[in-house]
Parts: sequence; structure tokens; C-alpha cells
Amino acid sequence: MSYETISVRMNRSDPSIRWGFTLRQQGNRIVVATVDRDSLSDKAGMKSGDEVDTVCGRNAVNMSVNEANSIVDSSYQEVRTGVVDYQALQN
Repeated sequence: MSYETISVRMNRSDPSIRWGFTLRQQGNRIVVATVDRDSLSDKAGMKSGDEVDTVCGRNAVNMSVNEANSIVDSSYQEVRTGVVDYQALQN
């Protein structure tokens, strides 16, 4: 199966600006559940269904979705994620 690994880096100047994505647990992996249209995450290239392999520099394999959300929620100005997009090369 073909896939593309994407490094996503988002910055915001104010914490009232939402990152614009939600995560869900899928077995021992974290997956992007939703991406809000025109949000920072949408503009950065995240898509629903992307598999998250890092969250702010930490390996996301075997990480709970609660831990991943806690890391993202505590990030004031910047969030960095590595995502695997299995759909990218199918088009």
C-alpha cells in the first residue's frame, strides 16, 4: 500500500484560534477524526483519516488519544504532527 508521510506545523498568535482538528483512537494508533474547513489544520494539509505518528515530537504509536489531546491542548503557539496519508497516492 502506498502512502505519504507529511510533517504538519501549525502556529497561532492567540490561543482563541482553534487548531481545527479532532483525534480518535484506532487500536494502538491515533487517527485524525475531523478537520474543520478553512482551519489551521486544513490549511496545513491534514485530512480526516490521516494516521498520526508523532505529536509535538513524541512518538504517537501506543499513545492514548487522551494523552495526544492533552499535548495538543497544552500547546500555546505551535503544534507539530507527523501524519501518514494512505489516500494521497491513490489519486
